[in-house]
Amino acid sequence: MKLVVKSSDLLPKFVLLIRLMKAIEVKPLDGYKIQVVFSDGVSGIVDLNDLIQKGIFQQLKDEKAFRNVHTDGLSIAWSVEL
Repeated sequence: MKLVVKSSDLLPKFVLLIRLMKAIEVKPLDGYKIQVVFSDGVSGIVDLNDLIQKGIFQQLKDEKAFRNVHTDGLSIAWSVEL
Protein backbone atom coordinates (compact mmCIF):
# COMPACT_ATOMS: atom_id res chain seq x y z
CA MET A 1 0.00 0.00 0.00
CA LYS A 2 1.35 3.46 -0.89
CA LEU A 3 0.87 6.42 1.41
CA VAL A 4 1.42 10.08 0.54
CA VAL A 5 1.08 12.68 3.27
CA LYS A 6 1.82 16.37 3.65
CA SER A 7 3.57 17.05 6.94
CA SER A 8 1.41 20.00 7.94
CA ASP A 9 -1.80 18.00 7.50
CA LEU A 10 -0.90 14.73 9.14
CA LEU A 11 2.28 15.18 11.14
CA PRO A 12 0.77 14.15 14.51
CA LYS A 13 -0.81 11.07 12.92
CA PHE A 14 2.39 10.27 11.03
CA VAL A 15 4.42 10.47 14.23
CA LEU A 16 1.95 8.04 15.81
CA LEU A 17 2.31 5.69 12.83
CA ILE A 18 6.09 5.78 13.18
CA ARG A 19 5.78 4.73 16.80
CA LEU A 20 3.42 1.85 15.98
CA MET A 21 5.23 0.64 12.89
CA LYS A 22 8.96 0.20 12.53
CA ALA A 23 10.57 2.32 9.81
CA ILE A 24 12.98 -0.11 8.19
CA GLU A 25 14.04 1.99 5.22
CA VAL A 26 14.11 5.71 4.51
CA LYS A 27 15.43 7.50 1.45
CA PRO A 28 15.75 11.26 0.83
CA LEU A 29 14.06 12.56 -2.31
CA ASP A 30 14.24 15.88 -4.10
CA GLY A 31 12.02 18.70 -2.88
CA TYR A 32 12.38 17.92 0.85
CA LYS A 33 10.50 14.63 0.61
CA ILE A 34 11.39 11.24 2.04
CA GLN A 35 10.33 7.78 0.99
CA VAL A 36 9.65 5.48 3.94
CA VAL A 37 9.16 1.71 4.11
CA PHE A 38 7.65 0.22 7.27
CA SER A 39 8.03 -3.28 8.66
CA ASP A 40 4.45 -4.18 7.76
CA GLY A 41 5.06 -3.44 4.06
CA VAL A 42 3.39 -0.04 3.97
CA SER A 43 5.47 2.51 2.09
CA GLY A 44 4.97 6.11 1.19
CA ILE A 45 6.35 9.52 0.41
CA VAL A 46 6.23 12.26 3.02
CA ASP A 47 6.47 15.91 1.96
CA LEU A 48 8.38 17.77 4.68
CA ASN A 49 8.39 21.24 3.07
CA ASP A 50 6.13 22.70 5.76
CA LEU A 51 8.00 21.05 8.63
CA ILE A 52 11.41 22.47 7.68
CA GLN A 53 10.02 25.97 8.05
CA LYS A 54 9.56 25.52 11.82
CA GLY A 55 11.75 25.40 14.91
CA ILE A 56 14.55 22.90 15.14
CA PHE A 57 13.66 21.44 11.73
CA GLN A 58 14.86 24.63 9.98
CA GLN A 59 18.37 23.17 9.97
CA LEU A 60 17.09 20.66 7.39
CA LYS A 61 16.83 23.47 4.83
CA ASP A 62 20.50 22.65 4.24
CA GLU A 63 20.18 19.93 1.60
CA LYS A 64 23.29 18.11 2.84
CA ALA A 65 21.78 17.88 6.33
CA PHE A 66 18.42 16.80 4.90
CA ARG A 67 20.05 13.99 2.92
CA ASN A 68 21.50 12.55 6.16
CA VAL A 69 18.10 11.02 6.94
CA HIS A 70 18.33 7.48 8.28
CA THR A 71 16.48 4.91 10.34
CA ASP A 72 17.61 2.95 13.35
CA GLY A 73 15.12 0.22 12.45
CA LEU A 74 12.38 1.89 14.46
CA SER A 75 12.21 5.60 13.82
CA ILE A 76 13.40 8.24 11.34
CA ALA A 77 16.19 10.67 12.27
CA TRP A 78 18.74 13.06 10.81
CA SER A 79 21.02 13.64 13.78
CA VAL A 80 21.11 13.25 17.54
CA GLU A 81 18.84 16.28 17.92
CA LEU A 82 16.36 15.30 15.20
